[in-house]
Amino acid sequence: MYKKYSIEVKQHNNFFYQHIKAVIMAQLKLDISYEFDLPIVGIVSSDREYKVAFELNRILDISLEKKENHTIDLSRNRFLKISIFIYQTEYCIFRLVKNKCIDHQGVKSPFLTPELKQYDYLLLIEDDGAGWDENAVSQSLKHSGAFELVSLIDSSVIKSKENLLF
Repeated sequence: MYKKYSIEVKQHNNFFYQHIKAVIMAQLKLDISYEFDLPIVGIVSSDREYKVAFELNRILDISLEKKENHTIDLSRNRFLKISIFIYQTEYCIFRLVKNKCIDHQGVKSPFLTPELKQYDYLLLIEDDGAGWDENAVSQSLKHSGAFELVSLIDSSVIKSKENLLF
């Protein structure tokens, strides 16, 4: 009877050991959610990016400049390479990004934001008190006639927000 009890304890300890081993070997996944409340203007245009930047400069009286192509590393040999134009002052930053990536590897969609693939360009506006109103910007671009379609995008519908953080 003593041996039987001893065997049950060993079996119980073996189960406990396997359970602890499984917990220790489990991979941890860090889930980060971003607070993203930047105004985004979606632009549909068949024009080349330099011409879109030129029209935005003319309409909004800004000076977007072409910057080096930006690579977004998505880990495990996955990346997106995008074209970007930037206008920056002390209080605001305008970023014009082409939604279709120049190069991509390991991702299903060639778009920076796959849920917004109907837009060719995205204009991101960071305003820290410079007085830029995204509705006024959107209306100015619509009334200019330079683009096929312009609309203000609700950032809450974007699932791939981390792609827009650069």
